[in-house]
Amino acid sequence: MQIKDGLNQFKNEKVLLAVAGDRRAKFFVAGDGVINEVAEIEELVPKYEDNEGFFGGKKGGKLSRMGNPDHEVNKEYLFNKFAKKFEEKIAEAEAGKKGLPIYLFAPAFIHTMLAESLPKAMAKRIKMNIAGNFLHAKPFELLELIDKKIPKGAPVTNEKARKLLRK
Repeated sequence: MQIKDGLNQFKNEKVLLAVAGDRRAKFFVAGDGVINEVAEIEELVPKYEDNEGFFGGKKGGKLSRMGNPDHEVNKEYLFNKFAKKFEEKIAEAEAGKKGLPIYLFAPAFIHTMLAESLPKAMAKRIKMNIAGNFLHAKPFELLELIDKKIPKGAPVTNEKARKLLRK
């Protein structure tokens, strides 16, 4: 879809916007005044609803002990699966346009883990990290956030900052 006026149009340039959450991610490619969603992933958390492994012991006609195996989800394993899919989808989203700058939108607790899980060549291309949960944000809202983070020749209004810049 067309990028509305007043937002960064990315003229003569293509960029990849990667919006990640805890278990979901969306990927957009923007360039030459157009932004399109190119991929989406979701890593489902397994649910254990059966009684497999449940045991109980009886003694004298009364239930004396019960137990249930630990079905807790291994969060590290799930994140590693998600990170691998994330890397694959970035490569797929680039589709022949290798080396696109990446703008990463993710909650603060995932930022570093995602960046560290990517190959070094891909991690170096991360141009901007924006912390927050933006999975349900519209593409134009993402572009507005990028514009807010990149001041365009904004004058320094703080007197202390002006003095520091002069030194």
